[in-house]
Amino acid sequence: MGELLGLYIHDIDLWVATGRTKQYVVKMIREWPIANVLTNELKSSDLIAHCKMRRNAGAAGVTIYHDVAYLRSVIKIALPFYVISASAGKGTLVEAEKQTHLISFKPEWLNKEIGVNANDVFLMLVDGDSMYPTLKNGAMIMVNKHFNGLCDGIYVMRHEQNLLVKRLQMLPNGIIKVKSDNNIYEPWEINKENLDGTDMEIIGRVVWSGQRM
Repeated sequence: MGELLGLYIHDIDLWVATGRTKQYVVKMIREWPIANVLTNELKSSDLIAHCKMRRNAGAAGVTIYHDVAYLRSVIKIALPFYVISASAGKGTLVEAEKQTHLISFKPEWLNKEIGVNANDVFLMLVDGDSMYPTLKNGAMIMVNKHFNGLCDGIYVMRHEQNLLVKRLQMLPNGIIKVKSDNNIYEPWEINKENLDGTDMEIIGRVVWSGQRM
């Protein structure tokens, strides 16, 4: 990979000779411009093949970098869309999580605007009106499966055999208030200890929604 990024063996030998650790060498390789293409979510075989082709043709690293910048602006990442509904009403029985569609988004938009890695998110629909007006019935939501700790926000959660989308509010002593944005639905409370995956678990945090006005 170092050669592809424009690094040469004597560069790596020099780092090693001056006492640099293996971790340092890997870090330097990963920080090289083209490494961003090879080591983050844009692991497109076509994009990597293009980089290799340009490198083999003698193109300088900076030239390949500009090529990649252009390709990044036009390439889209396909996110999985599951035909299961997260109920925003009384609850909908969880169906088989069968991926039936792939919907594309620009990776730059996902990274900069939403702040997520494409490998960590999926799409599904909202069913019901309990999160109205924030999320309407039929709204598409993007769910981040890998979030760092619970905080106030909207989440998809499994409660027994029901899949729900609710607003969670963190309270003292490990208490979580489960709320609906539609005030005709009463809030209820759970304890963090109950989120052990047996009867209840958090599937992911809702980070984006698409719906008709």
